[in-house]
Amino acid sequence: MQIPWLIAYVCSLSVLLPLVLATIQWRKLPIEISPLRWLLVIAPIADISMLTLSRVFKARNLMVGDIFMFIQFSILLYIFSRQFSRKVPFIIFYAGVVIFYIVCFVWPDSVPPLLIGSSAVDGLILIGISIAIFYKLLSELKVMHIHRLPILWIAFATLFYYSGSLFVFLSSNYLEGDREALSYLWMVPNVLNLIKNVLFAIALWQNYKLVKSSI
Repeated sequence: MQIPWLIAYVCSLSVLLPLVLATIQWRKLPIEISPLRWLLVIAPIADISMLTLSRVFKARNLMVGDIFMFIQFSILLYIFSRQFSRKVPFIIFYAGVVIFYIVCFVWPDSVPPLLIGSSAVDGLILIGISIAIFYKLLSELKVMHIHRLPILWIAFATLFYYSGSLFVFLSSNYLEGDREALSYLWMVPNVLNLIKNVLFAIALWQNYKLVKSSI
């Protein structure tokens, strides 16, 4: 088995860690982060679908990936919106991304491939909101130990994943002539997915400890 595929398999399995933690406390997750459990359920289904299409049927799996990225954006945007009293900006952001995806689907040739492949539009929105979450938590300091707040780790996961993915897609333009370097570069999104799942697991573990301490 080639190294890129081996890394892809291992990183895909990393979702099992936060999924197990979410399953253990399925009904005890607070409403602010409860949609995260559905993202963790959908993620392995999307991975299996993409691997089946590419390895078994030798077909393109980009549409499955795009659908998953839209679902992931929707869930994360909803989770972050629960942290703010003003909902109008989030509605505008979501409407804008929905329109963008519709344009990509109906008129794919009118949209630069980079914007589609890198999820640049939804990625930049979530990067900005993640930074706003950090600022909000640090400025308000409602709790002494903010590292125990699950939303902090979800924001970290979002920031690492989307900023790293954006860097990879931007860098790929400069490595088009070097296939070997490009193949290794495309392993980075899988590693970012691994980091994202680990940070999601930390968020769920912190919530588990909060639930246990309140009993």
